[in-house]
Amino acid sequence: MPVIIIIKKEGHYSIIIVSDAFTGLPTIERHRLIHHALNTLMNHFIYALSIKAKTLVEYNLRAHG
Repeated sequence: MPVIIIIKKEGHYSIIIVSDAFTGLPTIERHRLIHHALNTLMNHFIYALSIKAKTLVEYNLRAHG
């Protein structure tokens, strides 16, 4: 199950998604998947988006490494 953390400040969003669905995907492809999923929101409500897309292993290495 993915973990999603969203931080909003005046139309600017930071999103952290931790999911094993990202395993083997380069960063650009992870970002494309997220942009595709947020398509309608990106076109109308989200003006700036910062994305961190990690697998569970990558997230744990950063948090505990």
